[in-house]
Amino acid sequence: TEILVKKAIPPEFTDADVVNTSVGRARRDGNEIVWTIDELDGGKSASMELKIKVLTNEKKAFKSGEITAKYFVAAGTYSGLKPEFVDGWSDQIHFVDRDERDEEPDVWDCTFEFRNRSEFPMRLEHYNFVFGDENTETRVIDETLSDVVIQPGETWKAKPWDLKSEDEPTFSENILYSVIADTEAKLSMGQTLSPIKLRILALEGKKTFSKSRIASYRETTIDATIEVMTQGKSPIDRIRIEDRIPANFKNPLKENMKIVIEDKEIPVDDFTFSFEPAGDDVAIERKMIIEIKDVLENIGELDDETTIKITYPLVAYKPPKDTSYTAPILFQGFVKPAGTIEWSFTPDPIVVAHERRRTHVGKSIAPGAAKGDYDIVLIYLNKGDAAKSDISISDFVPAGFSITSAATVKDIAPEKAGQKDGTMLTWTFKEVAPNEEIEIKYSIHGEGDEYSLKNVEAKAFK
Repeated sequence: TEILVKKAIPPEFTDADVVNTSVGRARRDGNEIVWTIDELDGGKSASMELKIKVLTNEKKAFKSGEITAKYFVAAGTYSGLKPEFVDGWSDQIHFVDRDERDEEPDVWDCTFEFRNRSEFPMRLEHYNFVFGDENTETRVIDETLSDVVIQPGETWKAKPWDLKSEDEPTFSENILYSVIADTEAKLSMGQTLSPIKLRILALEGKKTFSKSRIASYRETTIDATIEVMTQGKSPIDRIRIEDRIPANFKNPLKENMKIVIEDKEIPVDDFTFSFEPAGDDVAIERKMIIEIKDVLENIGELDDETTIKITYPLVAYKPPKDTSYTAPILFQGFVKPAGTIEWSFTPDPIVVAHERRRTHVGKSIAPGAAKGDYDIVLIYLNKGDAAKSDISISDFVPAGFSITSAATVKDIAPEKAGQKDGTMLTWTFKEVAPNEEIEIKYSIHGEGDEYSLKNVEAKAFK
């Protein structure tokens, strides 16, 4: 009964709220959560659910806050709790009234009063009063009582007596009484749950592919890389990775899987590897599940900013055009004592590019203004539906002809490479967009019958 539980809230806890209590009432009181329960039967349990956010600017551990519980256990719970004797101080006062009679001087009416000022009943058993000094003392009253119980706060008056004395009488008294003990067997208990040390644990990372675009209707191999870094010193004992293999991709092979934890490669036999659903049906998406157990035993506690890296080849099997694929990942670390930290990530999609190579190439040679001059035009048109990269457009100038001018196109000047029977001109463009046309002009000069236009045309196409 009268259960009082208090949970200290450390400064790192923010927005601490009581979500629910199975029994009793709970509230926040300053830096504490206070939970009161009127009564809890034997063998029963009670629970309180808290929702607490943690805000910390450092990775070092901090304490969770002390928990205290105080309660009473009803009488009879412990057989050894049997008091046989109770002793203590009483709070009582007694009076003697001495009133001289109006018409009879030196005659005194006396009365004894006993007042109980304690919290317990008292039993008055005997009293006597002696008048006078050592030489002339006289016992004026001597009473033994039975069944005189004086309740707390009450006053009991004795039967009055009288005596004759020229002086105001004084008495010595002997009063015997006892406290009627009222014992209640009630066990008060208190327990303290020491705060536990909370570590700051988190995971962050990324998943990338060596290619973001793949060709339609072809088999393409790309490399998948998963990198996860621990934040805070981590007692991770088991690692579980749930990766997705998209439709139109083949299952990776276990022997091609490489797992490295802080420069230590995990042997193939030290991790498990499975798919859900089982099999290699490329028509559907599958879960690829990797588990690494006994990390604490085999590697030890992972330090802050430990890198876990997983790489494997992934083969796209003739993906159709106008599609894209996502491959989200869930990384779980199971720590000791029991707990789980998670990291999930969805990388940029893999886009299927339907690229078919179609080009339109042309060349013209026309006489120039002077004898022996020739103007040459090269045309390159990308007729495909995708941009082309690293395109080189080359033309050959035969021996005996000099290059009088060569155009710079899109800030690209030609490279000249001397050969045995002439010179090769080459323009290289990083990218040519779909339907983009590039026109290149240059001029040459040659003299004599040997260098006719026919000769130029015959040797110009390379």
